[in-house]
Amino acid sequence: MDFWLWVCTSVVIWYSFWYIMRPKPGKTLMLILGSGGHTTEILRLIESWDGPIIGVHASNDQLSRTRFLCQYTGTTFDVFRSRNVGQSYFTSIFTTIYSFLPAFWIVFRTNPDLIITNGPGTALPICYSAFANKILTLHDVKIVFVESICRTKTISLAGKLIYPITNEFYVQWEELREKYPKAKYLGLLA
Repeated sequence: MDFWLWVCTSVVIWYSFWYIMRPKPGKTLMLILGSGGHTTEILRLIESWDGPIIGVHASNDQLSRTRFLCQYTGTTFDVFRSRNVGQSYFTSIFTTIYSFLPAFWIVFRTNPDLIITNGPGTALPICYSAFANKILTLHDVKIVFVESICRTKTISLAGKLIYPITNEFYVQWEELREKYPKAKYLGLLA
């Protein structure tokens, strides 16, 4: 028992020291890209951003990667899709768990200052990995969730799961702001 406590303590100390000593570039934005209209909406939201951008997309969604790279010079990473359209919620538990390891590696390696997402399932492992990284390293990453414009009555499953850990949560319909006290409504954003 004492040995494992020592190992865990050593790992945390090493990780903290490494994190403090590594070079820190300017503010970095991470976008979670998604199939369908998610990529179009998220790229419209950040048209005026001029800092470094990291795009994260599902490994089977090369179209989002291509669209991102056509508009921005940035780095892209792919992660396993948490849930495919039509996949049962039960089996998506396992695919989501499977996607956490590469997601944590991406967040740890890139150390983004701001993550913006609008609801693709790929956001779940990335946002929770960022939240864990925030706790472990005290790096103040901001997680901003902008619910997709097509969500008029309820928020998406990804939105419901990420809602508790977001710094900012935006909806694009007034009715949704009334249902979710943390949500902010600024009108149609995308």
